[in-house]
Amino acid sequence: MKRLPFLITVCLLILLACNDSQKEGKNQSTPEPQEKSNDSDTASEVMKLYVNDRWHFQLSYPQEFSPLESELAGNVPVINLYKTDTGGNPPFAFHEDPEHFYFSIMPKGFGTEYPNGKQLSLEEWEDPLPLNVPASKQQSKVFLLENDQPWAVMLNFDNPPKGWGDYGGIFIHLPISNFEAKCFTVSGEEKPMTQCDPMGDDSVKLKGSVSEEDWNTMLRMLETLEFYEGEREERPISELVQITKPLPNTEVTSPLTIEGKARGFWYFEGDFPLRLVDKDDAILLYEGPVSANGKWMTEDFVPFSTTITFEAPDDERGYLVFERDNPSGIPENNRSYRLPILFPPK
Repeated sequence: MKRLPFLITVCLLILLACNDSQKEGKNQSTPEPQEKSNDSDTASEVMKLYVNDRWHFQLSYPQEFSPLESELAGNVPVINLYKTDTGGNPPFAFHEDPEHFYFSIMPKGFGTEYPNGKQLSLEEWEDPLPLNVPASKQQSKVFLLENDQPWAVMLNFDNPPKGWGDYGGIFIHLPISNFEAKCFTVSGEEKPMTQCDPMGDDSVKLKGSVSEEDWNTMLRMLETLEFYEGEREERPISELVQITKPLPNTEVTSPLTIEGKARGFWYFEGDFPLRLVDKDDAILLYEGPVSANGKWMTEDFVPFSTTITFEAPDDERGYLVFERDNPSGIPENNRSYRLPILFPPK
């Protein structure tokens, strides 16, 4: 690995540490949730859809963010979705000013060291992220401040998405307030950052705080991240969800066992909504989640099964409605499959 990017990183940390040492403020080592105003809540719900057919992914972002397709040093492609009011000079990669908030999508990777400090793999991280993409739990990282608040996430993949390189990934940087970086020897003695060697025996400790509002914004964006094959187009519903039991237009009674399979991105956190309605959609006979019978973080089909109970209506016909779970609420992501069924005559 080349030493130049490492030296640049150390220099940046020195500058940031010196800058923050001149600021006065209370110690915020313990996270303090921040209340959001109604105006902030309203703005955060307005999402725009970004689609990239070259790299086969889509991601929704709040209106206060902007997308930028650019290149890093060495003609390395990068797509940034960044919060414009934090300033800076994109494109952004890993080692940026602490106040920036951005997603950095690097389909071919970028040859520089990851940030220093405390970190856990996704396998070790106890608070699951709302991912619809098959990120590697061993390779992907959550970066932590000394107060154990997460300030960055790095997503890597065992099987890269279509067109991506083996080292492609997505780095998410959250804004850090009251940032401070210090270097320590293996014996615990502090040493100047100019002499710090985190690639050796030294360690870097990062202090500051991350707001709950920014963390939740990142989660809402992650919920919408998807990979797809070819150009984005609406697939036939039969390529997304398939029902093996009951068959269409067959007579059903309560309790009713339902079996089938759906693409991994039809689920969210392993579930999707199911409804049973009369022929006019006027009477809701059943509503509840259906769970995947297996690992759902894939684009392949994942089987499901459930048994429901209901009271049959006076109508002789009805529908089982299988809805794609769409936590983002973006209309373009809504899909559903209506299976016609029959009720025994009364």
